[in-house]
This record gives sequence, C-alpha cells and structure tokens, in this order.
Amino acid sequence: MRLRDQTKQAVHLQRTIFESMDERDAFYAGEIARIDPDRISEFTYERLNCGLLVNTGRNYVAKALRETSVASGGNPDTTVRFIAANTYLGVGDSTTAAATSQTDLQAATNKQRKVMDTGFPKIQGENYDRANPTTGATETVTPTNGDFVCRTTWAGTEAAFKHVEFAIFNAAAGGTMLDRFIGGSNPDYQGTKPTGVNQVWEETITCNFA
Repeated sequence: MRLRDQTKQAVHLQRTIFESMDERDAFYAGEIARIDPDRISEFTYERLNCGLLVNTGRNYVAKALRETSVASGGNPDTTVRFIAANTYLGVGDSTTAAATSQTDLQAATNKQRKVMDTGFPKIQGENYDRANPTTGATETVTPTNGDFVCRTTWAGTEAAFKHVEFAIFNAAAGGTMLDRFIGGSNPDYQGTKPTGVNQVWEETITCNFA
C-alpha cells in the first residue's frame, strides 16, 4: 500500500488604493470617522485567486522542517527567515507565465520589492484590524490554519508601472523567492499604478496537506 500527501496551495491577492497615507492609516486602524464617507465606496478592494509555489520556495520549506543552515546542495539558505525585517513583496510588469523553475520576477526594468508593513507577515491566530470596505465598520481578520499573510504599502512614486507579476522574497535583492504569479489577465492585469497614488497589496498564501 502506498500513502501519499498532496500539498495544496492557494494564493489570494487583495488590493486597496488610497488618496493619502492618512486615509490608509485610518482605514487599517478602523478609524472610519477620519475618512470622507464618500470615499469609502470608492476604495478599490478586490480579491484574486491565483499563485504558484516555486521550487526555491518548496525547497526552503522542506529544508526548514529539518534544519537551519546556509545554502548547500542546491537548497536555499534557511538561516534567513521570512520575518518582518526580511520579507518583501515584489511587483513587476512582465507577462511571462509563472513556472516553478523561476527564482525572481521576470521584468527587465520595471520591478521593485518593498518590505512588509509594520506587524506583518501574519500567521494563524495573529489577528489584525481594518475597516470593512463596504460598511466602513471595523473588522477583525483572523488568519486560519496554514495562512501566511503579507501586506505592503506602495506610496507616492514607488512601483509606478503596470502591476502584472507578484512574488514574495526574504531579501531586498537575491534571497529566496517563495512564489510567483500573474495577477489578472491581458491587457489590463492589475492596471498601472499612477505616481502619487498610495496602493496596498495584501497577499495570503495558504498551504494545506490533504
């Protein structure tokens, strides 16, 4: 008899756009009184189901279950954890399809990594508050089993190009890429981020064994 575990991975990507950093801070603090009521219904707040855990990410997880050590034998460096100071969300404008062999964003020029917002990433049991985009009421989000929640704010002139590809890394450059995926579909994908706009991307990776 042969027993086999199948790893199932889902990635959910969510975007919220704000006119100012004060508006963004009020939204995530649930302080809805600080936001113009007419703006609540204008927030871009969408959720996509997508994602691909690449080989470097899979190998990192497998090796980390056994040991913490520098890179060797084709396996990544697991001494660098995906903690707040090391975890980056990357965006780029390449439309190249996601493949497990990839180790970086595929864009030639228009790509950028940004470190996590304060308090992120989150895992199971680590709640966080935000304003509900529909009602404006404060809601508590509770990551469930297997969740790894990353949130990054792209302010002002940062990443002012079309947002097509997304990935999570444990370094500002190089390091280990955990996943990569294409957000949306041609020709719009996730649109071009204008200069001066404050845009928040929240990505949740959920890995389950079934």
